[in-house]
Amino acid sequence: MAFGGASYKAEYIGGHALFPKKMKCTLVVTGAGITVPEMGLTIPYDRINKVQVVTEKEVSALRVALLGIIGAFWKKKKKMLLISYTDETGVTHDMLFDVKKKADEAAAVIYQQVAAARSAAGSRPPATGMGFQPRF
Repeated sequence: MAFGGASYKAEYIGGHALFPKKMKCTLVVTGAGITVPEMGLTIPYDRINKVQVVTEKEVSALRVALLGIIGAFWKKKKKMLLISYTDETGVTHDMLFDVKKKADEAAAVIYQQVAAARSAAGSRPPATGMGFQPRF
């Protein structure tokens, strides 16, 4: 499994106020954080609150909040990647990505990078409540 330097083709579904529309994008795992070049966005690892693989059934309330009525028509077993982070202004964003059958891998890679960054910074490592729940 790749760690830093991995990248994943994805579709951004929603969850960030500055980016209200779905778009094709790439999630790039760098040494400093997760970069989404199409958005001009870098999420530093120390700002990530949760990395989680979710299914449509698990995210139904969030899905409707993010996408309105369109969200009601998603497949129930589709796995998606949820990255929750707090930006520099203190606003929390719960960004949802369809990573095309690689949600588990992407979540594991990102979670390990978050844990390593926190360990190197001397802060508490993420608890199991960090949200990573692999589904194999």
